Amino acid sequence: MCEGIKDHRPYDETFVFSIRLGSIYCFTDFEPVPEKAVIYHKWFSRDKFRTEVKLPVKPSRWSTFSKIRLLKGDKGPWRVEITDQQGIIFQTLRFSVTD
Repeated sequence: MCEGIKDHRPYDETFVFSIRLGSIYCFTDFEPVPEKAVIYHKWFSRDKFRTEVKLPVKPSRWSTFSKIRLLKGDKGPWRVEITDQQGIIFQTLRFSVTD
């Protein structure tokens, strides 16, 4: 989880974000990638599903990201589930949005 992406890399990685940022990024790096595939970033706020972003990955190494725009009422606990096409969770990233 980070505040932005620069030169295809995350910057200002953290798990507590200010609502004033306006958006949050989820950066994912895969190695090795044996074949073309699709992953999903599933964003949840206070355990409620918000959005799903479909992201392609390709051999042999692949980095990708998604972002969400923050609204006034988005303070609180969040998580992003990184899954494959079958819904198998590779990783869950937890973070908070504060004032």
